[in-house]
Amino acid sequence: MRTSFLLVVLVAMSALPACATAVSNDEPPSTTGGSGGQGGTTDPDSSTGGSGGAKQDASKDSTAEPAPDAVAESATDVAQDPAAEALTEAGIDSGTDAVADAVDAGVDAPVDTGVDSPIDVGVDAPVDTGVDAPIDVGVDAAVDTGVDSPIDTGMDVGTDAQDAEAGTVADETCPGEPIVLTGTGSNPRVGSVSSTTNTKNNDYTGNGVCGTASGKDAVYSFTPDVDGIALVDLTTTNFDAEIYVRTTCTTASSQIGCADSQGSSGTERVKFWATAGTTYWVFVDSYTSTSKGAFQLDVSVTPASAHEKCPGEAVTWTGSGTQDRTATLVGNTSALWNDATGNSCGSTSTPEAVYAFTADVDGILKLKVTPQGWDVAMYVRSNCSTASSQLACKDTGGSGGAENAQFWAAQGSVWYVFVDGALSGAAGAYTLEATLSPQKPDETCPGEPVVWTGSGTDPRTFTDTDDTSLHWSDTNGSGCGGTSARDTVYAVTADVDGIMTLSVAPTGWDAAMYIRTACTTSSSEIACKDVVGSGQVESHTFWATAGATYYAFVDGYTASSQGPYTFNATLVPAAADEKCPGENLTFSGSPPAANATGNTNDNWNDYTGSCTTGASEDVVYHVIAPQAGTMKVTATPATGFDVAVYVRQGTCTGTQVGCKDALGSGSAEVLNVTATAGTDYYIFVDGYQGASGAYTLNVQF
Repeated sequence: MRTSFLLVVLVAMSALPACATAVSNDEPPSTTGGSGGQGGTTDPDSSTGGSGGAKQDASKDSTAEPAPDAVAESATDVAQDPAAEALTEAGIDSGTDAVADAVDAGVDAPVDTGVDSPIDVGVDAPVDTGVDAPIDVGVDAAVDTGVDSPIDTGMDVGTDAQDAEAGTVADETCPGEPIVLTGTGSNPRVGSVSSTTNTKNNDYTGNGVCGTASGKDAVYSFTPDVDGIALVDLTTTNFDAEIYVRTTCTTASSQIGCADSQGSSGTERVKFWATAGTTYWVFVDSYTSTSKGAFQLDVSVTPASAHEKCPGEAVTWTGSGTQDRTATLVGNTSALWNDATGNSCGSTSTPEAVYAFTADVDGILKLKVTPQGWDVAMYVRSNCSTASSQLACKDTGGSGGAENAQFWAAQGSVWYVFVDGALSGAAGAYTLEATLSPQKPDETCPGEPVVWTGSGTDPRTFTDTDDTSLHWSDTNGSGCGGTSARDTVYAVTADVDGIMTLSVAPTGWDAAMYIRTACTTSSSEIACKDVVGSGQVESHTFWATAGATYYAFVDGYTASSQGPYTFNATLVPAAADEKCPGENLTFSGSPPAANATGNTNDNWNDYTGSCTTGASEDVVYHVIAPQAGTMKVTATPATGFDVAVYVRQGTCTGTQVGCKDALGSGSAEVLNVTATAGTDYYIFVDGYQGASGAYTLNVQF
């Protein structure tokens, strides 16, 4: 068609000079000559020169392009041609111009109307420019504008559609067709697309994990703006589909998940952890090379919750001051991802939640997780992402059973608590409860200060009740008690010299008690009492010096020995006869004599005579000899104990001048000393091998 048209045009152009000559023979030329239209001939009818091909195409253009050419020709002819020339014009148009018009009418009209639009786009444009333009400059432009535009629009759309079917659509090959995800804030990001693999090619295969995936395929991409769990669902009804996901579109080894388990219909799902800003490529494929069909692809990315990954969800406490801090958290691990594993318990493949508890005070942190019908595991770390920092791992409760853990938490420390599954597939709803009990004064050194009741010469007393199970194991006795039993400590300061007695009465458990003069120094221990069994009182009595502080620890016999108890402390101020320089005795009468009564049970073992053995409580008296001579000292026990008596001269620690313990229990001991007038003598009433009791002392000259 295009070759024929070109030949016709060339033939028409070669005929134009002959036609021009014929016109000149019919009518003399203008005296001035035409200017000659572009690409046309000189018009003899015009007094100023022809307008070019416009007049020449009157007949042609009236037929082929009636609207524009008729207006242009009519306006020109009327203005330039006298009435007398009408017949000649008619002859020229019908006789000569008709040849050219016949060429235009026979070819040009169908080219412009029926075919010219695709020819203008592909090939005809240079032909029109090179040849047609000189002929149709004045008119054809209007014709092209009026007709060509709708033809180009219609044809071009058809051509594009054909190209799409040929395999140039976005989902045919990498980089794939993007799926736009919608959703903001904590709402899931979702997107979907429906298409068919019928018109696709086999461009890709999976990495073999889920099958060969050798059928026709389509590829899509999505880029989430949040971290979270991505679910990619492929639903088909009439072919065995396979789906796989990559992090690099053209690299099979970057595959992170695939699915092919539903047969010829159903939904295949790939679930994976998606990172914000990362692009994932989803391939819709089929199990066999002949399997193909329509599909629906749905993508959702659920934004990660605060307890999904480290550093975990920061827990806000309820409670302040001396109140317990409490927190209750409810969740479900089924909606989470598997990010961590306990290093001594729990499954390696189950999803878990993690919470961060910060201690705002020193105290005991108690944790309890209760699952709803599944086997839970709980582990605790001091560093969220470091498994070796694990402090405990609890998995003893079985399905539906609670797991518990307790720790001593220092102020400012952070505890990362993981709620995980104990076995593969174990996941579900749970409740996590936490309590932080602020440290009590008796928790650890320097201990709870004892506030005495009593003053002057009255005994001092103190009583406190507590429960070691509410405390932590901070200290161990060097001579008794369990190495990891929970304990408390009291700081007991003597405001006077005296005899101090400390005791602990446990309720139903085996307690131990030890006493130190320096709270954190085990070598300063002066006593450790663990001599009786469960529920029995442990007690220790000793001499306390005014101003000294003694640290009493209530502990357990074994690691599991713990519970409620009562702690008692008493301080009996020292009597004058307790220690040197002793109680002064005044002589009276003639011969001079002095008397005293007392009970060594109320005193401490401070001294020992040369005639006594064993540690016995004692008293000391001071006398000044009123005269020279024999001083007779008689100690008579009021109860049946074995009394002893000895005398020192000059100072309380001076030279012993006599010691008497010759008789047995209940008998009086008599000691005669040669005294010098005005000399100081110190008389000691003691016992034999730990004996003590009431007595009467008589001194006379």
